Amino acid sequence: MSCLAHRVGAQQPTPFPGGYFASPSEDHNLLADTSDAPALPNVATEPVLLTRPAAPPPAPEIVANPGRPALATSALLTPQGYVQFENGVLFASGSAQFSNRVAQEETMRLTVAPWLQFIVSSEPAAYNTFPNQNSTLQGDVTGGFQAVLKPNQGWRPTLAVGYLRLLRGGNATDLDIGGFKNSVILQASSDFGHWHVDANLFANEQAQIAVRRAQWGQAVALSHPVNQKLGVTGEVRHFTEPFNPGPAWAVMAAAGYSVRPNLVLDLGVVRGLTSDSTHWQVASGFTYVLPHGLWGLTAKR
Repeated sequence: MSCLAHRVGAQQPTPFPGGYFASPSEDHNLLADTSDAPALPNVATEPVLLTRPAAPPPAPEIVANPGRPALATSALLTPQGYVQFENGVLFASGSAQFSNRVAQEETMRLTVAPWLQFIVSSEPAAYNTFPNQNSTLQGDVTGGFQAVLKPNQGWRPTLAVGYLRLLRGGNATDLDIGGFKNSVILQASSDFGHWHVDANLFANEQAQIAVRRAQWGQAVALSHPVNQKLGVTGEVRHFTEPFNPGPAWAVMAAAGYSVRPNLVLDLGVVRGLTSDSTHWQVASGFTYVLPHGLWGLTAKR
């Protein structure tokens, strides 16, 4: 090597790319041949990955679970943490208590756990016509809960139990099945291909003045989608009438139209089959789930 690289007082050589050493000083800028110098080790460098910030999880799609206009309600609960409203108008004609009747119906459901739902139902106003007499009265207010006993497994249905209690008695006339002070409902729901079945068993406590009697009822509803927006439902109803001679039988045909997943419009017609049944009923309304949950949840509309 050149003796210049070992001059007294010279700076120590500095590695420089290209097989040379650069040793700067105040007076000289020297380059020395280092072909016989040991090779420099290769330094591996890891690639730097540039990633975008993680996108927030998508909002859940909230789907309404209508409990109207069929009498048989689903054993499945509404979306957890979201309030569902079921509002509508019910027209009835041909009964021992009235000639025609038009009533406003309201129901609110709130599921607070995967297995528990609270329910409040009311009839704020009912307009009745009878020969030589018209009146606008208030109906009953009821409240209770629905609890899932066993979720569906394969072909086995979802099983649930519901309990409703009279919170405030109204003075409006009743339909053929009457009102109740307490009601226990056993519910089963299942899918069979494109068909959905809801079956309910009712055990009601009815009262007139100081007399209380048990009422038993059954309702089975069969639903089928026509397309992604439209669905149809057929239902059979049967109730005993403890304060009247015979039972009440009726059939219903209904259709539901999904404007959005959380908004469903409905229309149903009920035909009474026995002399003690209300002859005709026509129900129309909607089911709507609020898109904002009560616990900071926000649904995709």
